[in-house]
Amino acid sequence: MALEMGRAGIRVNAVCPAFVDTLIIKEMVPSPEAVQFLYSRNCIRRLIKPDEVADLVLFLLSDKAAMITGENVFVDGGLTTS
Repeated sequence: MALEMGRAGIRVNAVCPAFVDTLIIKEMVPSPEAVQFLYSRNCIRRLIKPDEVADLVLFLLSDKAAMITGENVFVDGGLTTS
């Protein structure tokens, strides 16, 4: 899609968050031990804040990201590194 839309000056990127600290995640996690397991899955050892995902989106929409297209950008606290 980035190849096709780039001709029109449109950038295409995917934002790929891991476990975001939302009500849905809190309802899905069955126990405190499961929360600790989620924490242990990333380098930062906490859930992602919704604002952290929003900050990435705002950056990608800004002129500072003018040459970023065709990317999958992970907001996962290092989950994909382990």
